[in-house]
Amino acid sequence: MEADDSLDNLEHGALLSLNKHLSDNVKIGVGYNFSSFEDDLVHEDDYDAQGVFINLIGKI
Repeated sequence: MEADDSLDNLEHGALLSLNKHLSDNVKIGVGYNFSSFEDDLVHEDDYDAQGVFINLIGKI
């Protein structure tokens, strides 16, 4: 029987973001990541992802 180690990689974090709706389907935002959470699931590099970020969200 294999042990489920999926919870060993669980990370928690907090971020704050302000978004502006440019249209019904597009919004842009800026925010700050207060934790060292990293969403790169492919590479497990040990670097700090804390800081300012910009996001662009669109839907089809």
